Amino acid sequence: MASICLIIPFFSETRLSLIRNRKLRKVFNPRQFPRYFEHFIGTFRQNTLIDLKILTNISYKDKYAKYQTCDVTFHGMELSRLVQLFEQKLGLKFENFKPYKLCDLKPTYGFVFSDYLKVYDFWGYCDIDMVIGNLGSFLTPENLDGYDMVSSSQGNPGYMTLYRNTETMNLLFKKNPNHLEIFRSAQNYRFDECGVKGIMALRQIVEQESIKIRNLMSLVHNDCGGMNQSRNWRYHWEKGCLTDCLTQQEVGSLHLIKSKNRKGFLIEPFQDNRVLEITNQGIRAL
Repeated sequence: MASICLIIPFFSETRLSLIRNRKLRKVFNPRQFPRYFEHFIGTFRQNTLIDLKILTNISYKDKYAKYQTCDVTFHGMELSRLVQLFEQKLGLKFENFKPYKLCDLKPTYGFVFSDYLKVYDFWGYCDIDMVIGNLGSFLTPENLDGYDMVSSSQGNPGYMTLYRNTETMNLLFKKNPNHLEIFRSAQNYRFDECGVKGIMALRQIVEQESIKIRNLMSLVHNDCGGMNQSRNWRYHWEKGCLTDCLTQQEVGSLHLIKSKNRKGFLIEPFQDNRVLEITNQGIRAL
Protein backbone atom coordinates (compact mmCIF):
# COMPACT_ATOMS: atom_id res chain seq x y z
CA MET A 1 0.00 0.00 0.00
CA ALA A 2 1.17 3.53 -0.78
CA SER A 3 2.21 5.66 2.17
CA ILE A 4 -0.36 8.38 2.87
CA CYS A 5 -0.46 11.32 5.26
CA LEU A 6 -3.29 13.75 5.89
CA ILE A 7 -2.14 17.06 7.36
CA ILE A 8 -4.43 19.47 9.21
CA PRO A 9 -3.42 22.90 10.49
CA PHE A 10 -6.08 23.92 13.05
CA PHE A 11 -5.55 27.19 14.89
CA SER A 12 -7.27 29.45 17.36
CA GLU A 13 -6.75 33.14 16.71
CA THR A 14 -6.24 36.33 18.69
CA ARG A 15 -8.39 39.39 18.24
CA LEU A 16 -8.37 42.92 19.63
CA SER A 17 -11.39 43.97 21.63
CA LEU A 18 -12.49 47.26 23.21
CA ILE A 19 -13.11 47.07 26.97
CA ARG A 20 -15.03 49.46 29.22
CA ASN A 21 -12.17 51.82 29.96
CA ARG A 22 -11.69 52.14 26.17
CA LYS A 23 -8.22 50.67 26.23
CA LEU A 24 -7.32 48.02 23.72
CA ARG A 25 -6.09 44.70 24.99
CA LYS A 26 -5.60 41.24 23.52
CA VAL A 27 -8.52 38.91 24.02
CA PHE A 28 -8.00 35.26 23.24
CA ASN A 29 -10.70 33.13 21.77
CA PRO A 30 -10.96 29.95 23.84
CA ARG A 31 -8.12 27.69 22.74
CA GLN A 32 -9.98 24.46 22.41
CA PHE A 33 -11.05 22.05 19.74
CA PRO A 34 -14.75 21.96 18.82
CA ARG A 35 -16.97 19.47 20.61
CA TYR A 36 -17.05 17.02 17.67
CA PHE A 37 -13.24 16.82 17.41
CA GLU A 38 -12.95 13.87 19.80
CA HIS A 39 -15.12 11.75 17.51
CA PHE A 40 -12.97 12.71 14.53
CA ILE A 41 -9.68 11.85 16.21
CA GLY A 42 -11.10 8.81 17.98
CA THR A 43 -12.45 7.26 14.79
CA PHE A 44 -9.51 8.28 12.62
CA ARG A 45 -6.91 6.55 14.74
CA GLN A 46 -8.37 3.16 13.76
CA ASN A 47 -6.68 3.75 10.37
CA THR A 48 -3.27 2.34 11.22
CA LEU A 49 -2.01 2.46 7.61
CA ILE A 50 -2.70 6.19 7.12
CA ASP A 51 -0.93 8.91 9.07
CA LEU A 52 -2.51 12.07 10.43
CA LYS A 53 -0.54 15.15 11.47
CA ILE A 54 -2.30 18.00 13.28
CA LEU A 55 -0.49 21.33 13.53
CA THR A 56 -2.08 23.47 16.21
CA ASN A 57 -1.71 26.13 18.89
CA ILE A 58 -4.41 24.46 20.98
CA SER A 59 -3.44 22.43 24.04
CA TYR A 60 -3.74 18.71 23.38
CA LYS A 61 -1.55 17.07 26.02
CA ASP A 62 -4.25 16.63 28.65
CA LYS A 63 -7.49 15.66 26.93
CA TYR A 64 -6.17 14.33 23.62
CA ALA A 65 -2.79 12.84 24.50
CA LYS A 66 -4.41 9.39 24.67
CA TYR A 67 -5.22 9.61 20.96
CA GLN A 68 -1.63 10.28 19.93
CA THR A 69 0.02 7.22 18.39
CA CYS A 70 2.80 6.60 15.90
CA ASP A 71 0.18 7.22 13.18
CA VAL A 72 -1.68 10.17 14.71
CA THR A 73 0.57 12.99 15.91
CA PHE A 74 0.05 16.52 17.22
CA HIS A 75 2.60 19.21 16.47
CA GLY A 76 2.49 22.32 18.65
CA MET A 77 2.96 25.59 16.79
CA GLU A 78 1.99 29.20 17.44
CA LEU A 79 -0.13 30.98 14.86
CA SER A 80 2.66 33.52 14.27
CA ARG A 81 5.03 30.69 13.32
CA LEU A 82 2.46 29.22 10.92
CA VAL A 83 2.01 32.59 9.22
CA GLN A 84 5.78 33.01 9.00
CA LEU A 85 6.13 29.58 7.40
CA PHE A 86 3.59 30.39 4.68
CA GLU A 87 5.16 33.78 4.05
CA GLN A 88 8.67 32.36 3.74
CA LYS A 89 7.68 29.44 1.52
CA LEU A 90 5.29 31.33 -0.75
CA GLY A 91 7.20 34.60 -0.89
CA LEU A 92 4.41 36.91 0.23
CA LYS A 93 3.33 39.05 3.15
CA PHE A 94 -0.10 38.67 4.71
CA GLU A 95 -1.85 41.87 5.73
CA ASN A 96 -4.57 40.41 7.92
CA PHE A 97 -4.21 36.65 8.27
CA LYS A 98 -7.04 34.69 9.88
CA PRO A 99 -7.02 30.90 10.27
CA TYR A 100 -10.07 30.53 8.01
CA LYS A 101 -7.79 31.61 5.14
CA LEU A 102 -6.24 28.14 5.40
CA CYS A 103 -9.11 26.95 3.18
CA ASP A 104 -7.63 28.82 0.22
CA LEU A 105 -4.14 27.65 1.11
CA LYS A 106 -4.85 23.90 1.25
CA PRO A 107 -3.42 23.17 -2.24
CA THR A 108 -0.08 24.61 -1.05
CA TYR A 109 0.33 22.19 1.88
CA GLY A 110 2.54 19.74 -0.02
CA PHE A 111 4.99 22.57 -0.72
CA VAL A 112 4.71 24.57 2.51
CA PHE A 113 4.76 21.53 4.83
CA SER A 114 7.23 19.51 2.77
CA ASP A 115 9.42 18.83 5.82
CA TYR A 116 6.53 16.90 7.40
CA LEU A 117 5.66 14.99 4.23
CA LYS A 118 8.96 13.89 2.67
CA VAL A 119 8.54 10.15 3.25
CA TYR A 120 5.01 9.81 1.84
CA ASP A 121 3.74 8.81 -1.60
CA PHE A 122 0.55 10.83 -1.14
CA TRP A 123 -0.43 13.75 1.07
CA GLY A 124 -3.82 15.31 1.57
CA TYR A 125 -6.17 17.14 3.86
CA CYS A 126 -9.57 16.68 5.41
CA ASP A 127 -11.93 18.54 7.73
CA ILE A 128 -12.33 17.66 11.39
CA ASP A 129 -16.15 17.70 11.45
CA MET A 130 -16.14 14.11 10.23
CA VAL A 131 -16.63 10.59 11.53
CA ILE A 132 -13.97 8.44 9.88
CA GLY A 133 -14.42 4.88 8.71
CA ASN A 134 -11.88 2.50 7.19
CA LEU A 135 -10.18 4.76 4.65
CA GLY A 136 -7.91 1.89 3.65
CA SER A 137 -10.89 0.13 2.08
CA PHE A 138 -11.01 2.93 -0.50
CA LEU A 139 -7.41 4.15 -0.77
CA THR A 140 -6.28 0.86 -2.27
CA PRO A 141 -3.53 0.26 -4.88
CA GLU A 142 -6.30 -0.09 -7.47
CA ASN A 143 -7.56 3.40 -6.68
CA LEU A 144 -4.14 5.02 -6.34
CA ASP A 145 -1.87 3.49 -8.97
CA GLY A 146 -1.74 5.61 -12.09
CA TYR A 147 -3.50 8.59 -10.49
CA ASP A 148 -2.05 11.88 -9.27
CA MET A 149 -5.07 12.98 -7.26
CA VAL A 150 -7.86 11.28 -5.34
CA SER A 151 -11.08 13.18 -4.74
CA SER A 152 -14.31 12.36 -2.97
CA SER A 153 -16.36 14.12 -5.66
CA GLN A 154 -16.04 15.79 -9.04
CA GLY A 155 -15.33 19.19 -7.50
CA ASN A 156 -12.04 18.39 -5.71
CA PRO A 157 -13.59 19.36 -2.38
CA GLY A 158 -11.55 20.91 0.37
CA TYR A 159 -12.97 18.54 2.96
CA MET A 160 -10.96 15.56 1.62
CA THR A 161 -8.52 15.42 -1.30
CA LEU A 162 -5.23 13.56 -1.83
CA TYR A 163 -2.26 14.55 -4.02
CA ARG A 164 0.61 12.43 -5.23
CA ASN A 165 3.72 13.77 -3.50
CA THR A 166 5.57 15.04 -6.57
CA GLU A 167 6.93 18.45 -7.49
CA THR A 168 4.31 18.82 -10.23
CA MET A 169 1.41 18.23 -7.86
CA ASN A 170 2.91 20.18 -4.96
CA LEU A 171 3.29 23.25 -7.17
CA LEU A 172 -0.02 22.85 -8.99
CA PHE A 173 -1.38 25.99 -7.30
CA LYS A 174 1.15 28.10 -9.23
CA LYS A 175 -0.70 27.38 -12.48
CA ASN A 176 -2.91 30.30 -11.50
CA PRO A 177 -0.69 33.30 -12.30
CA ASN A 178 -2.60 35.35 -9.71
CA HIS A 179 -2.20 32.88 -6.84
CA LEU A 180 -0.18 35.26 -4.64
CA GLU A 181 -2.83 37.94 -4.92
CA ILE A 182 -5.48 35.41 -3.96
CA PHE A 183 -3.48 34.14 -0.98
CA ARG A 184 -2.68 37.64 0.32
CA SER A 185 -6.32 38.69 0.33
CA ALA A 186 -8.41 38.27 3.48
CA GLN A 187 -11.32 37.16 1.28
CA ASN A 188 -12.12 33.47 0.90
CA TYR A 189 -11.93 32.60 -2.80
CA ARG A 190 -12.62 28.86 -2.40
CA PHE A 191 -9.31 28.27 -4.16
CA ASP A 192 -9.18 24.71 -2.78
CA GLU A 193 -12.39 23.84 -4.63
CA CYS A 194 -14.10 25.38 -7.66
CA GLY A 195 -13.46 29.03 -6.78
CA VAL A 196 -15.73 32.04 -6.73
CA LYS A 197 -16.88 33.52 -10.02
CA GLY A 198 -14.01 34.44 -12.29
CA ILE A 199 -11.32 32.69 -10.21
CA MET A 200 -9.12 29.97 -11.65
CA ALA A 201 -9.13 27.60 -8.69
CA LEU A 202 -8.09 23.99 -8.10
CA ARG A 203 -10.91 22.46 -10.10
CA GLN A 204 -10.15 24.56 -13.19
CA ILE A 205 -6.39 23.93 -12.85
CA VAL A 206 -6.93 20.16 -12.64
CA GLU A 207 -9.01 20.27 -15.80
CA GLN A 208 -6.57 22.54 -17.63
CA GLU A 209 -3.56 20.39 -16.76
CA SER A 210 -5.38 17.09 -17.48
CA ILE A 211 -4.47 15.74 -14.05
CA LYS A 212 -5.18 12.04 -13.65
CA ILE A 213 -7.78 12.02 -10.92
CA ARG A 214 -9.66 9.19 -9.20
CA ASN A 215 -13.11 10.19 -8.00
CA LEU A 216 -14.34 8.00 -5.13
CA MET A 217 -17.88 9.01 -4.30
CA SER A 218 -18.09 6.66 -1.30
CA LEU A 219 -14.95 8.10 0.29
CA VAL A 220 -17.08 10.86 1.86
CA HIS A 221 -20.82 11.15 2.43
CA ASN A 222 -22.12 14.60 3.35
CA ASP A 223 -25.01 15.04 5.77
CA CYS A 224 -26.62 17.66 3.53
CA GLY A 225 -25.61 16.71 0.01
CA GLY A 226 -26.26 14.09 -2.61
CA MET A 227 -28.55 11.30 -1.48
CA ASN A 228 -28.76 12.65 2.07
CA GLN A 229 -30.74 15.68 0.94
CA SER A 230 -33.85 13.60 0.51
CA ARG A 231 -33.71 10.75 3.03
CA ASN A 232 -33.65 10.18 6.77
CA TRP A 233 -30.03 9.04 6.85
CA ARG A 234 -28.42 6.85 9.51
CA TYR A 235 -24.86 5.54 9.86
CA HIS A 236 -23.28 2.92 12.07
CA TRP A 237 -19.64 2.98 13.21
CA GLU A 238 -18.03 -0.06 14.82
CA LYS A 239 -14.37 -1.02 15.20
CA GLY A 240 -13.23 1.42 12.55
CA CYS A 241 -15.86 0.55 9.96
CA LEU A 242 -18.56 3.06 8.94
CA THR A 243 -21.72 1.76 7.28
CA ASP A 244 -24.63 3.50 5.59
CA CYS A 245 -27.52 1.75 7.34
CA LEU A 246 -30.03 2.44 4.56
CA THR A 247 -27.94 0.80 1.84
CA GLN A 248 -25.69 -1.44 3.99
CA GLN A 249 -22.71 -0.11 2.05
CA GLU A 250 -19.39 0.78 3.65
CA VAL A 251 -18.31 4.42 3.35
CA GLY A 252 -15.00 6.10 4.11
CA SER A 253 -16.34 8.96 6.22
CA LEU A 254 -19.37 11.04 7.11
CA HIS A 255 -19.05 14.82 6.91
CA LEU A 256 -21.28 16.65 9.39
CA ILE A 257 -21.36 19.95 7.52
CA LYS A 258 -24.65 21.25 8.89
CA SER A 259 -25.66 18.77 11.58
CA LYS A 260 -22.88 19.69 14.00
CA ASN A 261 -24.24 23.22 14.41
CA ARG A 262 -27.91 22.31 14.49
CA LYS A 263 -29.66 23.20 17.72
CA GLY A 264 -30.28 20.06 19.76
CA PHE A 265 -27.75 17.95 17.83
CA LEU A 266 -26.47 15.52 20.46
CA ILE A 267 -22.78 14.66 20.66
CA GLU A 268 -22.12 12.13 23.40
CA PRO A 269 -18.55 11.69 24.70
CA PHE A 270 -16.48 9.36 22.56
CA GLN A 271 -15.71 5.96 24.07
CA ASP A 272 -13.19 3.66 22.41
CA ASN A 273 -15.07 0.40 22.75
CA ARG A 274 -18.57 1.64 21.98
CA VAL A 275 -20.55 1.39 18.77
CA LEU A 276 -21.72 4.72 17.34
CA GLU A 277 -25.00 5.58 15.68
CA ILE A 278 -24.98 8.85 13.71
CA THR A 279 -28.23 10.43 12.55
CA ASN A 280 -29.51 13.96 12.00
CA GLN A 281 -30.35 13.92 15.72
CA GLY A 282 -26.78 13.39 16.89
CA ILE A 283 -23.92 10.97 17.60
CA ARG A 284 -24.98 8.38 20.13
CA ALA A 285 -23.02 5.54 21.71
CA LEU A 286 -24.87 2.20 21.69
